[in-house]
Amino acid sequence: MHGLQREYHESGTLTRESRFEHGYMVAEKLYFLNGKTKSELVQTKKGGVLHIVAKSFHDNGNKEFSGRFIEREQWSHFGFGSYWNYRSNLPIGVHRYYEKKGPLSAIERYKDGKREGVSTYYREGGKMIEREDTYEDDHLVRRKEYDPSGKLSSDEEYFEDGSLKRRLGP
Repeated sequence: MHGLQREYHESGTLTRESRFEHGYMVAEKLYFLNGKTKSELVQTKKGGVLHIVAKSFHDNGNKEFSGRFIEREQWSHFGFGSYWNYRSNLPIGVHRYYEKKGPLSAIERYKDGKREGVSTYYREGGKMIEREDTYEDDHLVRRKEYDPSGKLSSDEEYFEDGSLKRRLGP
């Protein structure tokens, strides 16, 4: 299969647009029945690894999410000389989440499918930080919380198992 493929709702509204190259889907766009874009997906293969850029939208057209993923083929050994092939979608890079009205609600960072670094969560309206979580190898190691005026209200460190290590701030 090569080229553009479209799907329509029984009402005649376009609901899906997929682009194929040499039998593989390279891009896809889904639509709400109101005609606005629901999601966009672009896939490229580099060195045997599939790189995926994804975006989703609220039904009013405002962005809901944007992020990147990688999909790898992996071989696992399960004894008796048998190997199984499986695929895994791993989030990578910066992922952004948005409120329905448009403001940013969260920013999360990923490395090889695991949260890494500071993830920031915003109060409604997207202007004030509500919480900052720091991750190392997908483990929460520190959490800072802020009151509605933006003042630090809590600062805590955590052990790898998630238990409280110590309180640092107010």
